[in-house]
Amino acid sequence: MDVNTYTFSPDDEKLTYLPGQFFMLTIFGVGEAPFAFSSKAGKTFQSTIRKAGLVTEALHKLEVGSKVGIRGPFGKPFPLEELEKANSIVIVAGGIGLPPLRSLIQHIFVNDFPNQIILYGARTPGDLIYVKKFETWKKDPKTEMLVTVDKGDDKWKGNVGVVTTLFDKFKMPENAKVVTVGPAIMMKFVVKKCLELGVQPEDIIVSLENRMTCGYGKCGNCAYGKFLVCKDGPVFTYEQIKDVEGIF
Repeated sequence: MDVNTYTFSPDDEKLTYLPGQFFMLTIFGVGEAPFAFSSKAGKTFQSTIRKAGLVTEALHKLEVGSKVGIRGPFGKPFPLEELEKANSIVIVAGGIGLPPLRSLIQHIFVNDFPNQIILYGARTPGDLIYVKKFETWKKDPKTEMLVTVDKGDDKWKGNVGVVTTLFDKFKMPENAKVVTVGPAIMMKFVVKKCLELGVQPEDIIVSLENRMTCGYGKCGNCAYGKFLVCKDGPVFTYEQIKDVEGIF
């Protein structure tokens, strides 16, 4: 799996951002692309990035200590004040959708937030990200975590099935907020399942960060209906986008 977690150290003062926002990464002589923050803000920050294009291919070839360009933060973050008031927070991640949620998970750990239930699915055990963090997350008294893979192997002893099958393994708390990031088809069925379980559209929060290109609304590649994902999002409630054609 061509996924690495990179630590960036700004030359100036620390970069201040909130979970759900993104930054623009420049590989000099190659190009620029948007990426999600995957850690809490500090003197350094992390982003977990999959090799899937010219910029990411060049990034994967860089040596430790190489210079890159960073601009940001950009975008609308997760609604932290609303999440803090919820009865529970259900976080649903698919594949490479977990890195944008990691900064939110860390924020919940160190702040006075309600209980969180983390549902995470990937294609195979080898595609799971942050495996070494799972036990630490599960030890938190306010956290429950369930993991599944679409297809197991001889060593896999956990759940097998798409991530929505994990909803059958717990009772959806009343007045819960659901936050989901992952492939479009996954989020489509997560939203469908949540609506069936009685979660209101305004309480389902999605991030469409994988739709962006330029990051500042010029190229139009992330235009859906009246929205530009990079300018109006990437975080939306399902209530905001439920009538937008082609969003999932």
